[in-house]
Amino acid sequence: CGLLNTPALAHAMLAVAEDLVPVERQWCAPSLVCCLPFVLAVDQALHYQHEALHRNVVLRRREADGSRDLVRLYRHHLKLTNGTVPLGKERYRQLRRLAAARGREWEQSLLVGSPVLLPGRMHSHEVFLGLSPPRCRELEG
Repeated sequence: CGLLNTPALAHAMLAVAEDLVPVERQWCAPSLVCCLPFVLAVDQALHYQHEALHRNVVLRRREADGSRDLVRLYRHHLKLTNGTVPLGKERYRQLRRLAAARGREWEQSLLVGSPVLLPGRMHSHEVFLGLSPPRCRELEG
């Protein structure tokens, strides 16, 4: 999460951490938040609203339940990624080749799950923060 060292992202991280319950804080202690779910939450928020990291948007709470949008996204991604292992492209390709070498059934099991052959499955997230240079400068503060 060293790449997230910008004023806007630091502020967003503090806002998320502020709303976490003690059990959620312990999952990634001593860090304020877990890096991967936070990056995925920010990525998803920026897909829907390019102002998602603006101070007033980050701090805004829903009238219905008092929650913050970014906190809800973070919790969603924390739940999805807890207990998972991030893979780089090369390792992913290697696992696909190994499964394919064992046959179509193994490859399918790797991709969609089959408790008989493999206990888990691949779950993919592509993070693309395609920001213009002016937008990058703005986020950097």
